[in-house]
Amino acid sequence: MKILVACERSGKVRDALRSLGHEAWSCDTQPCDADPEYHIRGDVLPHTRGCSWGMMIAFPPCTHLCVSGAGAI
Repeated sequence: MKILVACERSGKVRDALRSLGHEAWSCDTQPCDADPEYHIRGDVLPHTRGCSWGMMIAFPPCTHLCVSGAGAI
């Protein structure tokens, strides 16, 4: 399966999926911490439009997922 792992710069999930036989690619605006051969550096949105990904896994920054740093209500 062709899989895009978005917002991942470590390459750990991508490499685990590749070891299972998937065509996995990571994508992040930052350079990859691991082997950059299967890493797309840049904005993920252009790579999701009109592409034939079978699955996409996304790891957005934690600041977009929680309110722990928002202070008391």
